[in-house]
Amino acid sequence: MQLHVVTGSQSIPQTLGVWGSWITYTYSMHLTIDQALLQAVEAHKSGKLHDAQRLYRAILQAQPKHPDANHNLGVLAVGVGKPEAALPFLKTALEANQQQRQFWISYLNALIEAKQLAQATNILSEGKRLGLTGDAVTPLEQKLERLVHESHSKQSQKTTHLLAKGPSQQEINYLVSNHTAGNFDVAEHLAKALTLKFPNHSFGWKALGAIIYQ
Repeated sequence: MQLHVVTGSQSIPQTLGVWGSWITYTYSMHLTIDQALLQAVEAHKSGKLHDAQRLYRAILQAQPKHPDANHNLGVLAVGVGKPEAALPFLKTALEANQQQRQFWISYLNALIEAKQLAQATNILSEGKRLGLTGDAVTPLEQKLERLVHESHSKQSQKTTHLLAKGPSQQEINYLVSNHTAGNFDVAEHLAKALTLKFPNHSFGWKALGAIIYQ
């Protein structure tokens, strides 16, 4: 999978402040935000994810809504199989800069991976309304449509199973034994309970009719 990280720049370099105007990173290196972002991206692309994560988070300590750092940290989280953890970062990035097409794609992908299909559908619709198109969008849209269809099918099967479900043999035997023994009030109560519990199954209704009209 191709790694999509953003290496944005700032016209006025800012420093990472923790103990003052600078932050001390590995080997006492003083970095501006732009420098830290570039190093984080290089570490990210090189697979040095721990270093990349520390740099992205250092940037976010100085600028919590920094779009590129939020986006790339979210991409990193998705890459290690944690799409749910990625969502707040990717959402912040998109809210900070809706003109960046990759932010839409990354957020949409993370929502799909996190199985948040309703929100993914909303984001896709909003993105398309604002002109989101392209080769990277089409496969995500197709995947989302497939997952939504599968989800609806599973829900339909579950509903059908619940509707088809009927009383257990023990419940049936208990009602029949009370009816046979002449405990008609108890049998009627049990039959009514079965019609409420299994309204789409015929046994409770048939038993109730037989008891009432005997």
